[in-house]
Amino acid sequence: MKETKQKIVKTNLKTLLKRYSRSDALNNLEASYNQETIHKILVKDIVDSRYLKKVELSEEQIDEVLPMVNKRTYTPILVRTIENEKYEIIIGRQAYFAAKKAGVETLDCLVKNYSDEEALIISATYIQGLKRGHVVDQSYICNELKKEFHYKNKELCLFFKQSPSQISNILKLSELSPKVLRLISNETISYGHAKAFARLNSEQIDYVVEEIKKNNLSVRETERLVNSISTNQNFNPNLVVTKLGITLKFNSQESKEKALVKIEKLIKKGKIKF
Repeated sequence: MKETKQKIVKTNLKTLLKRYSRSDALNNLEASYNQETIHKILVKDIVDSRYLKKVELSEEQIDEVLPMVNKRTYTPILVRTIENEKYEIIIGRQAYFAAKKAGVETLDCLVKNYSDEEALIISATYIQGLKRGHVVDQSYICNELKKEFHYKNKELCLFFKQSPSQISNILKLSELSPKVLRLISNETISYGHAKAFARLNSEQIDYVVEEIKKNNLSVRETERLVNSISTNQNFNPNLVVTKLGITLKFNSQESKEKALVKIEKLIKKGKIKF
């Protein structure tokens, strides 16, 4: 019989929420940093989080902590022991990649023996406390909790303090292409933008993303563009109809001029009215 992983939440949800509430979990970690031994571990013996390694960090995110890593003024990263005498990151990916970029040989680490599920939950708890959204990280964590530990959406709602629709939207993000997820992680486009276009197919999403970047579309403008695409079964990226406007795109100045001449004739004949 195939063994299935038992989730902590199955035994006592109230205990889970109390044990891993943001204040308790982070306070316990802070106490650990002050009371337990901090180990200097070779960077080459540390590996990225198996759950978050698909979430790419931008150069800007890495450079944010680069001075602290060089001066060794950063908060020690949290790792757990894994096979082959290696250590897996739970908290501190920015410092890890900054150390690799700077050629630093060792990192200060707090070592804990967390299970897979505990590692996911601690990561999620930490991410919830950050000023930036890190919604892509949350998406991967939620999907892993569902897939590996059979969490239900309502249990994720309780833990993350999100509505059912918010959890559904967060889960759906992981289905987007790595390129789009990178843009969300780097805050080139927002979570609000992503929610608007997530239901489209890959070709349509690529088009909408380029429009957002090129024209600095707001979330509301993006929603109107997505609605226009969704209601037009024969979607043509060169003709986009929004609530109060029509956008035409041309491959050359010549084709644009020809189209304008035709439109002007139709207006004069009264066949097009505004």
